[in-house]
Amino acid sequence: MDKNKPVYNFLGYQMVLVDYKRVKNTNVEKFSIKTYDRKFDEKINCFSFNVQLELKYSEEEASKFIFSVGFRINDLEWKKQIKEEGIIESIFFATVFPYIREKIYSVTNDSRGAFNIPIIDLRNAKLDQGATFTFKKLENKH
Repeated sequence: MDKNKPVYNFLGYQMVLVDYKRVKNTNVEKFSIKTYDRKFDEKINCFSFNVQLELKYSEEEASKFIFSVGFRINDLEWKKQIKEEGIIESIFFATVFPYIREKIYSVTNDSRGAFNIPIIDLRNAKLDQGATFTFKKLENKH
């Protein structure tokens, strides 16, 4: 492999579904992230998967956002060294996560305020099994 070539290239992401539901001015109860449809195309060395983010506001149905993500693997020896494809997926997810955070912020930004996904290190998470994050209600101590 060329010494100046990275082991992979981020080809991009695309938001393929937005089902955003927020009528009331309520807070976020929880959000979850899950990856699925992991594929590696050996002809063109492309690794792709989908990311589903669900966002649940109090007193509302859950909103769903789906992204399609693609990477080209330039160094197949690097890929072979990583025995479990879930690890490659988590490395690639860490690359695309800032873009997903920004897109969710943009879509949810209105007069009630946007949802800003916290910065979370998910490199070792098994996101094909999903991860859910809940928010503790703050007590009003007046």
